[in-house]
Amino acid sequence: MRDGNSRTARVLQGLGDERLHLVDGLAVLPVADADDLYTDGLHPTPEGEDQLAGRTAPFLRAIPLGR
Repeated sequence: MRDGNSRTARVLQGLGDERLHLVDGLAVLPVADADDLYTDGLHPTPEGEDQLAGRTAPFLRAIPLGR
């Protein structure tokens, strides 16, 4: 799934979609950290939600604002 999403984003970017950005989920949350943030491997704990937001914010801030 990750590979397919990545390839699709690259194709669309190559076709000129300058507003499409892909944030690699594994860069935000390495697999090794998942057990600490998720109760069942899918749903984050309240603390996990806070950590995910904090980890995601820098990636989103790095995306340039559109024209």
